[in-house]
Amino acid sequence: MWEPQNDLERAFQDAHLGLPETVAYFRELRESILMFLMPYQPGIEGIRQVGNGSHMTFTVWKIGGEDVIPVFTSSARVEEALRAYGKWEEKNGLGEMLGLELLHLISVLPGPWKIVINPGCATGSRFMDAKQVQAVVDGSALYLPTPGELAFNGLAMSLPNSPSQPARLREPLGKFLAGLPEVKAAWLFFEDNEKPPAKPIERVYVLGLAVVGGEPEEILREATLAIAGACPPEWGSRAFLIDPKDPGLTETLAALPPFYAAPDFQKPVFTPGAK
Repeated sequence: MWEPQNDLERAFQDAHLGLPETVAYFRELRESILMFLMPYQPGIEGIRQVGNGSHMTFTVWKIGGEDVIPVFTSSARVEEALRAYGKWEEKNGLGEMLGLELLHLISVLPGPWKIVINPGCATGSRFMDAKQVQAVVDGSALYLPTPGELAFNGLAMSLPNSPSQPARLREPLGKFLAGLPEVKAAWLFFEDNEKPPAKPIERVYVLGLAVVGGEPEEILREATLAIAGACPPEWGSRAFLIDPKDPGLTETLAALPPFYAAPDFQKPVFTPGAK
């Protein structure tokens, strides 16, 4: 079992656990010192500290048939990788640089280049293509979606009275929901698999519920059964709970009218630029 040498390696170790851990790893990657190899230059010994704007040439390794730039999370990983690839006796220059500056420098190199973090190490290695490197540099990789945004991932909007929102679902579900005062609004979606549907149309319809009070999980269970009963056999279905106060959903729910709304439902209001 390998022992992490620093906060970056602890984040590297946990990155596979989930999205928050992955985002934490990317943040550490930007804010920590990274190490890399350079062609050997006589007279320069030890670790060379490099700043943004410095001129340098990276050592490139061929891994899996591809030319990649090896990057390391500590000096211990440098030694481990060199020994693993039989390069320990070779002369190499060793540089270190703030992660954000290093990744930015790599991102603007003619290429584009792939990098590999900790190749040949017991930590496991992680490859990053040019898009992933750029996402860490510009910060987009650090965005953590809200629970609502995650739930909406892969769903297409289904507007009331449109062909994608069949009356055979809307009408019986509306009657069912009218008997549940805790349900303040409901929306219909369908899964968008980016492929033309088969004939007859086969889709997975998704019922989103805004619930206040009561027992939301029990209401969700009943709604799941209700939409399944309203769908013909060739359609799939599921239901999920929506929080109208989720900041990631305000704009979407403000623009998308529910197919069912209780008399006391308050439609979310989206104000561009509001925080």
